[in-house]
Amino acid sequence: MKFLSQFLYQQALATSSKLYYRILLRLRRVLLRLCDPLITTTFRGYTLTMPSSHTIFLNQKLYPFYDMRLQTLAQYICAKDGRLAMVDVGANIGDTAIFSQVDGASYLLIEGEQTYADLIPTNLRANLSRPLCQHTSAQNLECMITWTTSDWGGGDYKLFHICTTFLGDKDSCENYAMSLQDGSGKLIASSSQSPIYTLDTIIQKSSFSPNFIKIDTDGFDFKVLRGAIATIKTYAPIIYFEWSYTHLLEQAESPLSIFTLLRELGYLKLAIFDNFGTLLCTLPSDDKQNLALLMDYTKDSSQIYYYDVLAIPSQSAFNLQEYLQLYTKQNTQAREWI
Repeated sequence: MKFLSQFLYQQALATSSKLYYRILLRLRRVLLRLCDPLITTTFRGYTLTMPSSHTIFLNQKLYPFYDMRLQTLAQYICAKDGRLAMVDVGANIGDTAIFSQVDGASYLLIEGEQTYADLIPTNLRANLSRPLCQHTSAQNLECMITWTTSDWGGGDYKLFHICTTFLGDKDSCENYAMSLQDGSGKLIASSSQSPIYTLDTIIQKSSFSPNFIKIDTDGFDFKVLRGAIATIKTYAPIIYFEWSYTHLLEQAESPLSIFTLLRELGYLKLAIFDNFGTLLCTLPSDDKQNLALLMDYTKDSSQIYYYDVLAIPSQSAFNLQEYLQLYTKQNTQAREWI
């Protein structure tokens, strides 16, 4: 079953026939009803091991810039600040860190789903087997991967600092369990309890000094931000988070509530991207009228299901206009397949 699942997935990525592509996807859906084995696939020079149900590469075949906005953001932040220390909340199988590689950068990867977290070192090894930069090679990669599930490791963090835990707005134990679908993990109500930590706690224990925070937690994004106030006040990082009406409503969150907090913390400028990475608009963080209109649009839209929000602190060297001029290729999004 594993061989067949891998064959169907790889064939779907390789084909230039839309008809054959649709046939392959139908066969894949039938097979997924029977099993969901781990497969290893290659696309555009990246190799990922993942459950067969994971859709990351299929989405990138449909949409060339899907999940790639973070790559140019990481490059630009590193160029402006002279360093990149990126926190990836909802690291999944490590794909964001792999796609966003920057020479000499450090990454704190946080993933609560154990099966996904277990795949992160595997995928790092597969994609860093060639030299990443002048300081990193296959020979010294192993010593650069640090697991911090229970031992936080202290201040001398490595290139990839991996933490397996769920994040929220307070340190506690909550009645949640993980639900997996199409390569995305979402916390749902459960009778079993799971430990929850704040990002402030993780940062304090790992002594990581972030200048970029990415959050993709299917509705827990606001909770993660509220649990990161000390970190935000101390480091004033660029923040990039998912803004989804459906997911926020599932967590009883008011979709506009976080923007007041962000403004109080000095985040005056926002850039709003659609779910394909296309820039839609820029807004001040207190423009509740247009923020509400954007959120309302997703309720009935068949094209835009959620947004990604880039929040820029007032004292940051990040220049949005300069960034957009440097990375114009990602200002438009074209669908290759239907």
